[in-house]
Amino acid sequence: MRKLLLVAFLASSLMTLQSCGGDDSVTPNGGGNNNGGNNGGGGNNGGGGNTTTANLPIFIDGDLNGDTTIEYDSKDRFSKITVEKNNSNVSITEFKYDNDVLSEIKKSSGTISNPVTEYHTFTYSNNSVRININGKDDFEISIDNQGLALQTALISLNPPYITSYLYDSNKNVISSIAPRYKQDMTYDNSNGIFKNVNMPQWAIFYTLTMSVNLISLPVSIYNNLTEISYVPDPYVFQYTYNSDNYPITFDSTYYGQKGDITYSK
Repeated sequence: MRKLLLVAFLASSLMTLQSCGGDDSVTPNGGGNNNGGNNGGGGNNGGGGNTTTANLPIFIDGDLNGDTTIEYDSKDRFSKITVEKNNSNVSITEFKYDNDVLSEIKKSSGTISNPVTEYHTFTYSNNSVRININGKDDFEISIDNQGLALQTALISLNPPYITSYLYDSNKNVISSIAPRYKQDMTYDNSNGIFKNVNMPQWAIFYTLTMSVNLISLPVSIYNNLTEISYVPDPYVFQYTYNSDNYPITFDSTYYGQKGDITYSK
């Protein structure tokens, strides 16, 4: 129960996904990561092949939580995320962009012989992103002009389940606030695992929450999560780093989650 509460709270309604072209005025790529989420640089990063951008995470050995392979398009955005566990259970998340904006995610999960497919489509209007899953409006994310998620709402519920997010000066999520629940987080001063991914924070947060099994990854964007407050004992995350100060191993007190990270060169 403790684990379920924490997971549900940390990503709010987004975590529910693990169990269950529009108006550009929202600036869907606003702020982005490093280059506004809209640069044309980078090379073919798929599967860690030839690339002009170093330190993009391409493979995460998540130990008991499975292996994650991340592929990128020519603009250093996610194009495909594959999570494989026990050589039988696999999750494949594929990304579609229209006019440089994330428009659709296709996620196939389950056993290799019997996958289940979800389609997530995105529409943008008035500083919000609405997410339709398999034909039903399920989520709404309110964002600022830097592309940070300020609030998530599970709008398929009545009333909607709403979580708000607070940030530090480095744009790390430091507090998540939901009805009758509050979670605080702290970070290191090193480069975040996903710092060089050329997508806005809300999009990285959403897609990693729905595609990977490691709780620290969706918020380790600008810096890396080191602690999640939880009474009486916090969950602690520790890292070792490469010469460019990006994490290459991680360990935690969160149900033994640990692993190794490989980056593009």
